[in-house]
Amino acid sequence: MAKSFMKNLSVIVVAAGAVAICGAGYFHTKREQAAQQVTYAKTAVTTQKKKLQELKGKVAALYQDSSTGILAATTTKETVESLTNSLGSIQTSAESFGISDSQLPKGMKALNKEKEGLSSELQTTKQKLTLQTKINQLFENELNWTTFSGDEVINENIKALDISNLKDQVSLIKADAWQTLANQYLTEAINQQTTIQNIQTSIDKMYQNGTVTDAATLEEYTTLVTAIDAVKNQTIRQTFVQTLNAINDQMGFGMPAQ
Repeated sequence: MAKSFMKNLSVIVVAAGAVAICGAGYFHTKREQAAQQVTYAKTAVTTQKKKLQELKGKVAALYQDSSTGILAATTTKETVESLTNSLGSIQTSAESFGISDSQLPKGMKALNKEKEGLSSELQTTKQKLTLQTKINQLFENELNWTTFSGDEVINENIKALDISNLKDQVSLIKADAWQTLANQYLTEAINQQTTIQNIQTSIDKMYQNGTVTDAATLEEYTTLVTAIDAVKNQTIRQTFVQTLNAINDQMGFGMPAQ
């Protein structure tokens, strides 16, 4: 029995020794792998920096002038998406090298910060493109996203709430010339929509169910005849002209709207 016990003990000791050796070997291998990954991260600084610089040039090409934030006419969502994917393939983070943040080489940390900045810039560019499309839809013709002219004409049936929501979204963009331009278009849309709404409100008081009301005075009528000159949308303007002429016919003012 004593011999059996000693035999079993020997087996346990040998097994424990084997486990210890394997454990030591495992940790040694892990340390070697970590050291190799840190070394790789250091050597990768040059190649990743080159890729990042090339991408920065392509991002700069998204703008007519990067200092203004005005986008180039050739910039599309597809272009931005492609650049975003390319940026994602550039390795600059500790995670991408399988090491800890403290092990990441200083040069790579700087590149990682640049990459984060480019990622944020591409996201802003994508937001601008989305907003340009939505603001364009407020007007009859596609807008000039370089210079505001003031000749733009709003579409029929746009709502003040839609314009207000777009203004809120534009306000989240970093202040630049693009944001100023977007706000000019939105302000123009608000002014035109307000003019139309005010005229419609006055007409509704003067003309109901095909009949003029007591509010249909010569002074109010004359004011509206002048006011419709500010309506740029010709479809809406002609609707106002027809209604005002119906009022003129019933009241005998002798001043048809043109």
